[in-house]
Amino acid sequence: MDGSPYKKYTFYYGGNQFRSNYFFIELEKGNLVYDGPSIEYYDNGNPKSSFNYVMGEKGSTVRTYYREGAIETLQKETDLNTTIINFKKQGKPEKKRITYKKSSKCQDIYFHTNGKPRLLISYKNGKLNDTLKVFSQDSVLLRE
Repeated sequence: MDGSPYKKYTFYYGGNQFRSNYFFIELEKGNLVYDGPSIEYYDNGNPKSSFNYVMGEKGSTVRTYYREGAIETLQKETDLNTTIINFKKQGKPEKKRITYKKSSKCQDIYFHTNGKPRLLISYKNGKLNDTLKVFSQDSVLLRE
């Protein structure tokens, strides 16, 4: 080998069909930890998911894809919140959920087909909070 502690492993479906790449770092002989970008693929060659490991921990951004190749979900994690955006197969956002880690609050935003917010709902401790807003396709607040 080249002496680098980083190792790349490639996995295949039955036969020689490419499935995924993972990177590891060898902390000590025989002790491998995920570290670096990882991409999994469908058997048709399109990406299935992508994420990044940092010393064994899944990184802050995870993407999943529809079989046809369009993005399906995007998840971003910070110290303060987790945001998950679900997309329609045409690549337009359908729903966005923000979970605030320190306050037991959560907010769902649903989108019109033009990508603008349609409905905003807030939750606290898993129950509907008093925030419910409905918007027109032109972002005019219709109901609160």
